[in-house]
Amino acid sequence: MQVISRKTMLFSIFSLVLIFGGCSDSEVTYTGDSGFDGDSELEDEADTPSIGGDTEQEENSDRMENEAEIEISDTETEIDSEDEKVCNPDEKWCEGTELHQCNDLGSKELLPVQCGPIGCEGESCNVETALLFDGQTGWVDFGEKFILYGLQEYTVEAWIFWFENAEDGGAVYGEGYLDWASLWVNIRADGTVSFGDFDRTTNLKRRVTTDAGAISPDAWHHIAGVRDGNTYTIFVDGRQMGETETTSIDLPTIPPRAYIGKGGDDVGFFFNGIIDEVKLSSETKYTENFTPAFRYEVDSDTEALWHFNEGSGSIVMDSGNNAHQGTIQENTTWSDDGIWRVFDCAPKWQSCEQNSVQVCNEYGRWVEYQTCEGEEICTETGNWTASCE
Repeated sequence: MQVISRKTMLFSIFSLVLIFGGCSDSEVTYTGDSGFDGDSELEDEADTPSIGGDTEQEENSDRMENEAEIEISDTETEIDSEDEKVCNPDEKWCEGTELHQCNDLGSKELLPVQCGPIGCEGESCNVETALLFDGQTGWVDFGEKFILYGLQEYTVEAWIFWFENAEDGGAVYGEGYLDWASLWVNIRADGTVSFGDFDRTTNLKRRVTTDAGAISPDAWHHIAGVRDGNTYTIFVDGRQMGETETTSIDLPTIPPRAYIGKGGDDVGFFFNGIIDEVKLSSETKYTENFTPAFRYEVDSDTEALWHFNEGSGSIVMDSGNNAHQGTIQENTTWSDDGIWRVFDCAPKWQSCEQNSVQVCNEYGRWVEYQTCEGEEICTETGNWTASCE
């Protein structure tokens, strides 16, 4: 076995230091050919490679590289931050029935405000008002015109909050003169709803009447009168409450008039309560039970549509294409208690309550849909949806 002396090992290690240290001018004293003389000293310690010095240089170099990387990282962060901006800080805008808002950093959208059927415009939800009729002198007059009178197919529908009339009668909508002929949707004192038209001069009537108590006072109801040829049908809250087959009669030519909240020109039949969302259509809209819409939209068969959301002034605007504007008369006032305001939520909205998913039913009331079990937690996931997760 070849034995390597201690002196030889030390010389080898020192040589490696010289080579990797980069110092070729250093001089070393040797004694004999056999190796390093342990008693010799370096002639010039200043020329001796400094391991610590190289380490310091490397640390300085690493520090400079790190600082450069930090500067690059900061620049990239600024760029990333700029790229992450999805909207202008505090900006608001409408999309459909949702009012969107950006946070103050512009980095994300806040949970949108659900404006519901009333929708939104610009930077706010639309107003929701209705008309309050006093049951004595208030109505809306549309002047000398017919809108539905004489048509073979049509639908009259509205949301009403009936205060109960002191006397029989209370027309939601009417056309014509009662001493001649008329078309009407009428509420009687006992909660009966009647719909039809007749010629008073010949006493020929075509009408359908519900049982008493079809609607209750001090509550919102949707009513719809539908004519399909000689068939007259009444729906209350989306349910068919009466239907009549009549014989064909020729209605006389009469002076045209149209009203809301009143039955005719000479006899009042004033409505006592709130009316909202009145729509007239030149077709048979409903042939079976349905879920009433809280807010109507214009379609190809819309003859007139009044949302009553003006909130002030004496003119009600027709949202349809026929410009059937009306003028508020006598003791008719604006009400902030429109149909949308009385509901707790919009149909199909979801939320969390006591670790269960709540869903809004078609009548605007929260009902339990799903109970979260075990370790599941009810989580509102945005856009008015929720789930057990």
